[in-house]
Amino acid sequence: NHLANKICSQVGSKLDDAYANRDGQAFVALYLKRDILMVIAILATLKAGAAYVPLAPTAPLDHNQMILDNAKPVAFICNEEYMGNLKNMSNLPLLSVEQVDPGLSAENLVLPKPRGPLDICYVIYTSGTTGRPKGCILQHKGVMHLVVAQGALLDGVQRTLLFAAYVFDASVSELFVGLLNKGTVIMATEDVRKDSVLLGDFLVQKRIDWATIPPVVAQVMD
Repeated sequence: NHLANKICSQVGSKLDDAYANRDGQAFVALYLKRDILMVIAILATLKAGAAYVPLAPTAPLDHNQMILDNAKPVAFICNEEYMGNLKNMSNLPLLSVEQVDPGLSAENLVLPKPRGPLDICYVIYTSGTTGRPKGCILQHKGVMHLVVAQGALLDGVQRTLLFAAYVFDASVSELFVGLLNKGTVIMATEDVRKDSVLLGDFLVQKRIDWATIPPVVAQVMD
C-alpha cells in the first residue's frame, strides 16, 4: 500500500489540467510486464484519480502507437527495461515502477480526493485485427456493479486466479472481484499461462477456488 501511495503521489504531480481529456479526467498509460508491480501500478493510477490504459509490451509498436494517439494519456508508468523504447514512441513523462522516489515519506505524500462513480476507471482497446483498435471505456460504477454481482455469486470464494492479460477486460473481473470481496488474488506467471499442464498443477498447488479459463485452454487441461 505504501508503494502504491508513492506511485500515486508521483503520478498525481503529472496530472496537469491542461492535459486532461475532454471529460476532465486524465488517462495514464501502463506499459508493464506481468508481476506484482503491474497490480500496484493499476491501483496507484486509480488512487491518483486517473484512468488506466494498459498496453502490452509484446504488441506491435504501431498497435500501441495507435492507442497512444487515440487515448492521449498524460503519463506512462512502465518497467525500467522499457524506458528506452518508450522514449522513442512518446515524449510523455515516464515513471519507472522500480525507481519510485525513495525520499517520499508518508508525511509528504500528496494523495488526491476520491473519484466518483461516473468517473472513468479504465480504457481497454480491442486487438485491432479488423482495423484500428477501438477503446472500451468503463466507469467506476460499472466495475462496482460487476464486483457486487459476481461477489454475490461467489460467496465463500477465497482464492481467485489472475489469468487474463491486463489488456483484456477479463482481468478486471479477476482482479477487482477478488480484492474487493476480501479474497486473495493469485497471479499466474506467463510460463504457467502458456502451459496447460503447469496451469493445472498451479491451480491445485495454490488452492485456487475460482478461475476464469478460456475454453481453448480448459479443453486441453487434465
